[in-house]
Amino acid sequence: MNWLRTHWIWLVGPRDFTLTTSLNPAACTARLKPQVGSWMWPLTDAAVVGWVGDGEARLRRRLTVWRNDFRPELHLMVLPDSAGSRVRCRLGLGRGVWMFAVVWVAVMSLGGILPMASHTLGFRAAEFAAPLAFLYLLALVGRLTSRDDDRFLLRFVANRLDATPVGGRADA
Repeated sequence: MNWLRTHWIWLVGPRDFTLTTSLNPAACTARLKPQVGSWMWPLTDAAVVGWVGDGEARLRRRLTVWRNDFRPELHLMVLPDSAGSRVRCRLGLGRGVWMFAVVWVAVMSLGGILPMASHTLGFRAAEFAAPLAFLYLLALVGRLTSRDDDRFLLRFVANRLDATPVGGRADA
C-alpha cells in the first residue's frame, strides 16, 4: 500500500517546491510576463503559456503537436522575503482536470447507486472502483506523455527569476 501512495503522488498528485531569488515580487512578475504567452491565443511563439498576475502565476508548456489536458500545470506564488522573494511552486494537474474528475466520479457513482436503490442489482464494488480506475489511468497516461514538462517548467521559472531551490534540487 505504501508503494501505491508514493507512486500516486509522483504520477498525478501535486508536488511543492520553494525557490528563493534576490528580486522583489514586482520584479519577478515583470520578468515573467513578457516570457509567457496567453492560454487563449494558439498562435503564440512563447514556450510557456498561462497567466501572470501580481505575485501569482499559472503556467503550462505550450503544446505543438497534440492536446494533453492532463499535462502538469505550475502554480506559483511570489512572496516577499528579507533577502528578496520566496517563490512557492505547486506542480500538478490543473483546476479544469480536477473539476472534470469530480463531475466524472459523481456521474459514474450515481450510475452505480441507482441500480442498488432499485434493488435490481446487489452491491458490486467494481461499479464504484471502475470510474476511479479509469480516471487514474487517464491522468497517468497524460502525465507519462507530458514530455518532461515538470522539469521544463521549474527550470523556466528558476532561470527567468535567477532563483535557487530551497533544501535541494528543483527537479521534479
